[in-house]
Amino acid sequence: MNKDMLNNPLREYVRKHLSSTKPEQDFVASLYAAFKDVLGDECFVADSFTRFTAFRPVHDLDIIGK
Repeated sequence: MNKDMLNNPLREYVRKHLSSTKPEQDFVASLYAAFKDVLGDECFVADSFTRFTAFRPVHDLDIIGK
């Protein structure tokens, strides 16, 4: 068995069943925009969304202030 025979089905499973959905990503983006409206450039997101490793369902949004 070569590496792609294992990796490709695993990646597809994660994409379909575990990765955050577009509506969840949009919701998180809107939450972050609301924080930025209040805090300006004094905050940033430091979590799985910035690393594209978020799983569903979304449980939190990690924002760090400068």
